[in-house]
Amino acid sequence: MIRLVTMGKSSEAGVSSFQALTMSLSGRIGVGNVAGTATGIAYGGPGAVFWMWVITFIGAATAYVESTWRKFIKRNKTDNTVAVRRSTLKKALAGNGLRCSRAAIILSMAVLMPGI
Repeated sequence: MIRLVTMGKSSEAGVSSFQALTMSLSGRIGVGNVAGTATGIAYGGPGAVFWMWVITFIGAATAYVESTWRKFIKRNKTDNTVAVRRSTLKKALAGNGLRCSRAAIILSMAVLMPGI
């Protein structure tokens, strides 16, 4: 992949590998994350970096669980397999007990998150 990015050749569409990579990364990372990190370090010091690392590991674990969970719960179409967010939640949270616990979690997050 690194070799493709550094080659600099453009494709038939006129976009080089490096341009596609930087556009994809900019959409994923965003300017706010870069500016927010710099501001957090300026105001918070080393403690801010520590908590950024903690949240990064939690976010990475969440992303891993979501993508793994999505692999297990899929809906098949005629020729390919498609995972749909709404049907995934319906299949995963089908029981009444899970619905009540989901409602309790959402309400508690709505009350507690503004204080964090």
